[in-house]
Amino acid sequence: MTIRQVLLLTSLVLLLANGCSKQASAPIPSIVLSPGSDREVVYTDKGDAFFMTRSGGFQDSPWHGLRAAKRPYFKDFILFADGKLLDRQTALVTERPDFLVREYPDYGISVTWSILDTSRALAVQIESKRARKFQIIPILEGGTKPGDFQQLGR
Repeated sequence: MTIRQVLLLTSLVLLLANGCSKQASAPIPSIVLSPGSDREVVYTDKGDAFFMTRSGGFQDSPWHGLRAAKRPYFKDFILFADGKLLDRQTALVTERPDFLVREYPDYGISVTWSILDTSRALAVQIESKRARKFQIIPILEGGTKPGDFQQLGR
């Protein structure tokens, strides 16, 4: 084997080794909003469902909430902790491409909202650093009985 062939083979091996190495993945971008900040955010299930909300406020528009197949289902909920309303204007909000987190530092509570891909479902996770009594008041759209929310003709 000539020196040129050895150099070419070595270069090829190094090129392949470098190309096969694990690339550092870019961090998932997030936007942190200070308390009192408010903007519209939309999440989709990569199908026909979407959840549109206000980052630092309550839903105030007819197109806000969870919709699937052009039908409204869930608008929002009001959350109380130990009898006190958690005011979204006081929340520290983190927006990511796949979920929204509202943190209430005075209460040690965080609420994470995420629409699940391909399931037409909205997941809401409430976490507290201290044991608390929660009261959740859902605001529904499109009906008030379970039968109002069934998809017909499927």
